[in-house]
Amino acid sequence: MVVRSILFVVLIGLCRTASAQDDATRFAHGVALYQRGDFRGALAEFEAVYATSPTPRVVYNLARTLERLGRVAECVVRYGEYLDAGAPDLTQPARDELIARVREMRAGLAEVTVQGQPGLYVTVNRIPMGTIPTTLTLDPGRYVIEAGQAREDVTVGAGERRTVLLQEPGAGTGAGIGTGAGTGSGAGTGAGAGSGTGTGTGTGPGPGPRPGAGPGTGAWVALGLGGAAIVTAVITGALALGKASDSDDIASELERETDPDRREALAREGLDTNSSGRTLAAVTDIALLAAAVSGTIFAYLLLSSDSDEAPDVETGLLPLEGGAVLTARAAW
Repeated sequence: MVVRSILFVVLIGLCRTASAQDDATRFAHGVALYQRGDFRGALAEFEAVYATSPTPRVVYNLARTLERLGRVAECVVRYGEYLDAGAPDLTQPARDELIARVREMRAGLAEVTVQGQPGLYVTVNRIPMGTIPTTLTLDPGRYVIEAGQAREDVTVGAGERRTVLLQEPGAGTGAGIGTGAGTGSGAGTGAGAGSGTGTGTGTGPGPGPRPGAGPGTGAWVALGLGGAAIVTAVITGALALGKASDSDDIASELERETDPDRREALAREGLDTNSSGRTLAAVTDIALLAAAVSGTIFAYLLLSSDSDEAPDVETGLLPLEGGAVLTARAAW
């Protein structure tokens, strides 16, 4: 048997430039909000940037904002993360001062060790905090600690250390046992099935070429859809690049601008531009994927139409740095 194969490769580019510019714009917006005293707004911006770009600079600003909001336990965690990264933006005296301040803040926190069934997820006031066993560093106050169906109301003070046992209802109880004996006899049964096929011989002309064989309507529809998807990808890709360029201009102007109100307006304009860019980039990726799928279908139908035996098609998606590869292999 002759085996032929064909491989289709489509690179699906992911527009990361818009994402990086979005992080820069949101960070600048967070700094502007912090300077104006809007610490909750600044925290939202810094957390959004941290989710995609947790650099030491972002971590430090996140820690300072949490400290201004009085969320000391979270602040200590972020300061610790910053110090572990080497505190690159601080001089040695400033670093030593930060270490001393973190040690002082940590002394005023409470520690709660949660024990119970290992592996159960622990939440504190509905916020996931790890699995049992775990030690929580908390600000003084009242908390609801839960794991599975177990729940404990806990009130802790500054510097307090305590252990909480979370045990689900019914845990620790045993099951009864019983014994019994019986006698009996039985007969085995079995079942069988058979099948057969008959064969015959004959003479006659062999199969000839199928007149008019060729790709059907479905193949041409797939080809048309693929072409439309490629055109869409080209248009939206060009628009996404334009938005990325606009975002660069806004970010540059934002760095030079000193007026707080103007910085606020530029930051919002940058966020809108980046949002539009991300949407266009997503549409471009979807269009490229649709083109790849349509091309695979067209090739499958085209190859099937020229063969008495439908080919076996294998498809896959291989992730790559900055994109992905859609592969399709048809063999017959």
